[in-house]
Amino acid sequence: MAISTAQEIHLLDYWHVLKRRKYLCIATALAVLALTAVITVLTPPIYQAAAKIEINRPQQRILIFPDSGGFSQYQQNYLATQIEVIKSLPVVEKAVATLYPDSTQVRDLAMEILPMIRVTPIGYTDMVWLAVQDRDPHIAVDITNSLAEAFEKENELERARRAREAYERLTKQLMEYKRRMDDAQNEFARFIAKTGMFKMAGYRDVDVEKMGEYQDRYLNAVMRITELELTLEQLKRVSQDLNYASSVNVVKSNQLLQTLYAQLVEKDMQLRKLSRQYKDSYPQVIELKADIEDTRTKMNDEIRRVLTSVETELEGERKKEAQLRTIVEQQKEKAMAVGEVEQQYMALEQKVNEYKDVYEIMKKRIEEMEIAEELKDSNVSVREPAIRASQIRPNISANAACGLGAALVLAISMAFLAEYMDKSIRTFSQIKDRLGLQVLGVVPNIDGAGKSETQAGSSSPRIISMQSSRTPGAESYRSLRTSLQFLQGKDKGQTLVITSALAGEGKSTTVTNLGIVMAQSGGNILLVDTDLRRPSLHKCFGLRNSQGLTTVLAGKESLEEVIKQTSLPNFSVLCSGPLPPNPSELLASEPMDQLISQLKEQYHCVLFDSPPAIAVTDASILAQKMDGTLLVIRGGGTSVDAVQRATELLQQVGADLMGVVLNHVMPKEGAYYYYYYYRYYDSYYYGPSRPKTDSSSSRNRGSRIQA
Repeated sequence: MAISTAQEIHLLDYWHVLKRRKYLCIATALAVLALTAVITVLTPPIYQAAAKIEINRPQQRILIFPDSGGFSQYQQNYLATQIEVIKSLPVVEKAVATLYPDSTQVRDLAMEILPMIRVTPIGYTDMVWLAVQDRDPHIAVDITNSLAEAFEKENELERARRAREAYERLTKQLMEYKRRMDDAQNEFARFIAKTGMFKMAGYRDVDVEKMGEYQDRYLNAVMRITELELTLEQLKRVSQDLNYASSVNVVKSNQLLQTLYAQLVEKDMQLRKLSRQYKDSYPQVIELKADIEDTRTKMNDEIRRVLTSVETELEGERKKEAQLRTIVEQQKEKAMAVGEVEQQYMALEQKVNEYKDVYEIMKKRIEEMEIAEELKDSNVSVREPAIRASQIRPNISANAACGLGAALVLAISMAFLAEYMDKSIRTFSQIKDRLGLQVLGVVPNIDGAGKSETQAGSSSPRIISMQSSRTPGAESYRSLRTSLQFLQGKDKGQTLVITSALAGEGKSTTVTNLGIVMAQSGGNILLVDTDLRRPSLHKCFGLRNSQGLTTVLAGKESLEEVIKQTSLPNFSVLCSGPLPPNPSELLASEPMDQLISQLKEQYHCVLFDSPPAIAVTDASILAQKMDGTLLVIRGGGTSVDAVQRATELLQQVGADLMGVVLNHVMPKEGAYYYYYYYRYYDSYYYGPSRPKTDSSSSRNRGSRIQA
């Protein structure tokens, strides 16, 4: 898709802004890059060592009877819990104590290491990366490996402690059921000895299947009561000491309790860190203590809720067990109705079998635990210990990329900020859109020519129209002449005053070169220096300023005596003459009006060089007397506000402001039309053999125009 002309100009606008402010962009970019380099050099290096740890989820928990639920949630949160255990203060303290056995500041060192620990899960696996950062690469490796070993040992100790507690509990229950089984067997033996029965005669007449179902349900109720009693005991222990929360299965299966416990551990670590720096009265310490207490309260409330739930369930199971026991007893009575002896025999045998089944289950569990203890199978293992540490900060590549990006953004921003703050006029669009004025000509700044009268250490105008007619500078004045002729027509007796908003904008240079190109076209041209404060035309033409406009207006000399004919045909100059004490009054006088009328009759075009419009009222006085006014604007030097003010002053007196001349324009800036025109003109007429011009050649050519 082709880009429209308007869009091309818009993009070129941005490009020229950057070219115009290239030195500011380069300086800003270099400053940012230097600052980035200094920061990178001064930043102390940080090294990171990492170890890969495998944390397998336990295949099953050691319970007497099947779990009733919550195992799935336990599996999901197990890895997250272990990650928090790795970063816990006790584990870090053990790692520090292993590295520095003689240190008396183990806790302080552990608090310093805690913020430098990173634990990251590896995808959808049971492995994590354990990383530790430090300024010393060897210390980072040592701490990483020591922390991994400390976590592995802590995990083994925790598993052993929980297994030991379960073993002791099962052993007690086993002994109790062993006693009950022995009592039942003794009772059964005495019954057989007393009755002489060795088998049940009428047992098959009883609904054995239904009675067995109730017996199974009763047995399950007894098992569930045992498990709930164990859970209740653990919850009561946690309610007394929250530090046991991480080892209790009910807490692990409760998302809220696990979250609250993790928050409690984190806030406790933050409190320990703040306590090292501030007193207890510090506001942040007080606030953190309040948060910890609030978390403890929430956790206790949740534990009480779970405890109540377990107690309620236990109470329900006990009622259920009582009901089933009653039903079983009723079944027994029913069986005894069939045959009391046979039924009693059946009941005693069933009782013995029940105790024997429970005893065998418990015995099998204990044997499994003993085998697991002998194997010492751990679910945590270090797969890849830390071997060496790599530098992570400062990251030279990242810093360089950020520095380059910041340098580019800031350089461009500074360029556009400077452009925004720059109120000077540079382009056609500014003059047309913001000032509403017509641009009649554009004069470039080429090879030192076309400079204003305040440049290059000289106060006299530069004459470039007498150079080779093929130079872009001379052609720009011919273009201005054509524009004026189109506006003025070819009537004889035209007067034109050339002024500017401020001093040093090139109005005297403009009036001089414009007069020359008008004279070259065949018109009878007169230049009048009406700048009665800082005249400059006499210097350009090598004339004495002892007589001129002021002497004519004072009646001391005639007009014919002071007008000087130059070596260029049809081109004359009227100097300002001695500087008067009252320039404005002199220009506004009736003799001045008569002089203007007389000059209009004698010359085809009279050009008046006046002072700046803002500085004094001379330009406004002359403008209302002239057929037209031409405003000279120095490109890149005159502000929009100054031109607006000059325009207002001229319009207030009714001046016919024909347009403006944009002077001292850089060919590669702002005025896009002139930029391409200059390139075309230069390449078309000169090609590779462009003649060299300098200020000395300009002065030499200008000196040939003599009165």
